Amino acid sequence: MFPENNELEQLYYKARIANLDKAHIFPEDVSQHLEDTIFADPNFIKKQIIGHSYLALPIHLISVGKGSIPILCWSQMHGDEPTATAALLDLLVFIEQNKTAPWLTELFEKVTLHFVPMLNPDGAQQQTRENAQGIDINRDAAALQTPEGKVLKSLFDNIKPAFAFNLHDQSRYYRIEHSLAPVEMAFLAPAGDSHESMPEHRCNAMKLIGAVLSDMSDELFGRVAKYQDSYSDRAFGDLACSQGIACVLIESGYRTNDLNRQNARRLNFLCLMLGLKHIADGSYQQVGEFAYNSLPYNIENGLCDLVIRGLNVDSVKGNFNVDVALKHLNRKQALISELGDLRQLGGYEVLNAHNFSYAPGNTFEVNEPIDLSEDKYLFLLRNGFCRFSGDISLINQLTDWPIIKVPGESEPAGFWQKEMPPTWLMLFNDQVKGAVLEGKLIVLK
Repeated sequence: MFPENNELEQLYYKARIANLDKAHIFPEDVSQHLEDTIFADPNFIKKQIIGHSYLALPIHLISVGKGSIPILCWSQMHGDEPTATAALLDLLVFIEQNKTAPWLTELFEKVTLHFVPMLNPDGAQQQTRENAQGIDINRDAAALQTPEGKVLKSLFDNIKPAFAFNLHDQSRYYRIEHSLAPVEMAFLAPAGDSHESMPEHRCNAMKLIGAVLSDMSDELFGRVAKYQDSYSDRAFGDLACSQGIACVLIESGYRTNDLNRQNARRLNFLCLMLGLKHIADGSYQQVGEFAYNSLPYNIENGLCDLVIRGLNVDSVKGNFNVDVALKHLNRKQALISELGDLRQLGGYEVLNAHNFSYAPGNTFEVNEPIDLSEDKYLFLLRNGFCRFSGDISLINQLTDWPIIKVPGESEPAGFWQKEMPPTWLMLFNDQVKGAVLEGKLIVLK
């Protein structure tokens, strides 16, 4: 009997590859793992090189099982989207560890799984979305000008998969329709023509998504959405549907304080295993399209890293209240992405600033050595200083907070300059209660 979710998860953690818990996965991670893994039964699990990238890096295909239902998965066709790559390598270890389990043997007597863990090794090496030609592979399905796109198209033609899983990462700034919550997983059963027709195989993809989400309802409640299904003949998911393949797009989203998307990695594994189970036993057919069609939409740019709501700005032309949205430029700086009435925008961090007033802050001149501990920095902030001038080399930085150096004069009330990492103070009854230091929020108690 196929394991319950909690048992499946326990088996997953035994198989999970520890050294893939990182922000990016490179071609050598995939190649090294495949080289180091020795399969007891090469007739059950096969690995081969099926082509090469523009820069001649190998593209690997793993095939598992001997069933009559072919399934194809591919990941990291965008080189900077590595989450599902880790999940597929975990899946490979999982299958090897549990290959004698009757439930897994039965599953792979009905299906044959083929997967490409990294379709775009050049982009992965360079940490770019595009391949080394500068082309987005997922916009090359019609022109086929990339060697990687040609490899994927050849798999469509040779394997003739009944089902396909197109695996991606999406921006952390998507939110759920009618909610300010982030999307952790997004799905799509792509259309195969401009009429967005509903042939049987596309309905099967919708049913399969619904079956998986039903199994994971507790896990994904309030965290899952779907994409708009507008057709693009340049995209490989749409091409798959046009060729009669039941294609499922899975996008790994983001969870707060999970920078390397390790929870999404786990969810990819569970979705794939549950999807294989439903395909093997045909149980997805018992699910209608309603579960899929009732999913809320995936709203692009519906989130930011920090929202400051209702900040009062006292300008020479009068007072006004404004919401301020900031997005991380890097781990130390953030930029203003939007200003105004931002009630439609959610944030991973939110500050209600309706009782706070904006103040540009003053500059502290450094003319002797200073140990800038957190307590010392807070003391300076409380006294109205948020920038430094003079001999900055005399500062012994003892915090992770940024040191903002200026010529010596306060900035004007111009925090709307989007190209500048914002720095200012927030006052309540003329007392400093908060600060933004190059986009980092500091709340004073």
